[in-house]
Amino acid sequence: MACGKTKEAVAVFFYHLAVRFGQAPQAWSVDYQFTAVLYHRPELVARFSTNPKLVVIQELRMRGSPGDAGGPDPLLRCDKVPASHQDVTRCLRLLGYTREDLLQLLSSHSKGALDWKPKGEPRSVRNALRHVAQVDIWYLSRIEADPPFDKAKMKDVFAFLKYSRSLVAEALPSLTQTQLTKVFYPHKWSDKPYPWTATKVLHRLVTHERQHTNYLRRILALSASPVLRFEQD
Repeated sequence: MACGKTKEAVAVFFYHLAVRFGQAPQAWSVDYQFTAVLYHRPELVARFSTNPKLVVIQELRMRGSPGDAGGPDPLLRCDKVPASHQDVTRCLRLLGYTREDLLQLLSSHSKGALDWKPKGEPRSVRNALRHVAQVDIWYLSRIEADPPFDKAKMKDVFAFLKYSRSLVAEALPSLTQTQLTKVFYPHKWSDKPYPWTATKVLHRLVTHERQHTNYLRRILALSASPVLRFEQD
């Protein structure tokens, strides 16, 4: 979610561009999908307006960080729009982009980097990857779409990433009309029953993985710093 009027307004602008060019579901915050469009569809860059008119469509003020575990988890105005199967198809395409970006980032590092955790940071590389996999399933449970899962496939973190994403790819196209349109208040795996919709789940699936990919990019860059490694050792 964009923070502050300027960033949110810019995000809203690129959201409308993304919808116009068929890149985004009709009701998403746009920080990730904008970068996905530019990175994976560079031919669209020249078509963006050079003199945009920006409009803030919603501004939220609250304590804590929206989306953080245990933090406030609002239902944005755009999240109330019923999802469609076309939205699901677009979500799965963007999830392909997020996973491609994540695996490409990890491919340039050895397995020894999995346990890297800079001092003062909340997660190691391995823990962040496991969290991404776990939350895929958690998001499905927000709209009562989580299937039974095989715990044996969760031991290896890369197998778990692939397995949890396969559950998402199987569950989303099978959502019922009720699951696509209803507002849920799930108690499962939650301290408080915040409101959820399918549109909110589609949005969060993509932006959550992108958020942690950016986190991993930052801490893996720190792992290459001899000064930081010396200070930690």
